[in-house]
Amino acid sequence: MMFGDMGHGSLVFTFATILCLFKNKLKDGALGGFVKFRHMLLLMGMMSTYAGLIYNEFFAIPMNIFGSCYKLNDPVRKNPTVGDFSKDNTNIFRRTNSTCVYPWG
Repeated sequence: MMFGDMGHGSLVFTFATILCLFKNKLKDGALGGFVKFRHMLLLMGMMSTYAGLIYNEFFAIPMNIFGSCYKLNDPVRKNPTVGDFSKDNTNIFRRTNSTCVYPWG
C-alpha cells in the first residue's frame, strides 16, 4: 500500500487524520479495526505524499513541477563503436548546463 504518489498519500493521510481526531466515536463502529492502526496510516500517508512530491506523481499522472536538467527535445545519437556491445543507437540527452541542480529530492 505504500508507494510514492501525492494523491494517494494525501487520501491516506486525510483518512488517518479523521481516525486520529474522532477515535472515540469511531472505535465502536464499522471503522473500529482501522482505529488501532491510525498512527501507522498517518505516517504512511505523510511519507507517501513526500515520496510522491520527489517522484512528481499525482494519482499516477506525472507532473513537471521542477523542470528538467536535460534538453529532452534535443537528443544526441550514440554511435556504436567496435568495443560497444549495445548496437542499438540509443539516445542520450544533453544537460542544460553543468551546474543544474534540482531544488527538491
